[in-house]
Amino acid sequence: MNSNLPAGASPGLDDERLRALVVDLRNPEAQVIAGFLPLQFGDLCIGHVAPEFAAWLAARKHLIGVRDGRLWIDPRRSSERLSADWQALALLCREAGWLPAWRDERYLVRHPADGRPLCCLERGAFRRFGLRSEAVHVNGIAQDGCMWVARRAMSKAVDPGMLDNIVGGGIAAGEAVKDALLRECEEEAGIPAEVVAGVRRSRRLVSLRRERDGIHHEILHIFDLHLPRGFMPCNQDGEVAAFSLMGRDALTDALLGKAFTVDAGAVAADYLLRSSAA
Repeated sequence: MNSNLPAGASPGLDDERLRALVVDLRNPEAQVIAGFLPLQFGDLCIGHVAPEFAAWLAARKHLIGVRDGRLWIDPRRSSERLSADWQALALLCREAGWLPAWRDERYLVRHPADGRPLCCLERGAFRRFGLRSEAVHVNGIAQDGCMWVARRAMSKAVDPGMLDNIVGGGIAAGEAVKDALLRECEEEAGIPAEVVAGVRRSRRLVSLRRERDGIHHEILHIFDLHLPRGFMPCNQDGEVAAFSLMGRDALTDALLGKAFTVDAGAVAADYLLRSSAA
């Protein structure tokens, strides 16, 4: 174990490189969506789709129409009807090989401006349609100031074996942010509800980038959770291979060495920068 996370570290080259991890989390939108077709829900643009996938959708003529270089969904459908029709389309996408990971978990498709729910859809389809999702991430801080870090199980569909925050997971349809936090803390690290109860959100970051299966667009709700003395995380859902405790030097090396997933790395780097500036 290396040094703890000091409150008075002086800024330097490492801090600049850590800051770049946070800044680069949200790539310029124009760059990310270049060449993709907008997905319209009436007058609202709710996502973006790659041209080859758009062509496949146009040939299916199921739910989504294509005209004037845009994909269109009729906004007159009820939320329930839209959810059912889009889920049926997602199943067709899965059968055709467009969705590399199927989670059997639904996320909310939200209004891009006011956040109200429009419908719900299989989580594994969000990137392919360029939809915005939401997730919780936890910086787990031990009493000595070191950070607990998870290594993702090799069975994970995305980023197997990479380092991750002690807790991180998507917010399911019908789930409040705090409820998702409590659930993920228990499932991923065995953190009891009474430890999590008083924690408040520390930061809100936006992740935006291209991936091989579409566009990753996610709001990250970040919590700094100071864990009780002697606490040892214990994974409950089989998604974590191991946990390790890292001081600032080891954590910085791992972050700059790209050992973390993109989102988790930005979350941990942001914590280091905030703790240095305190």
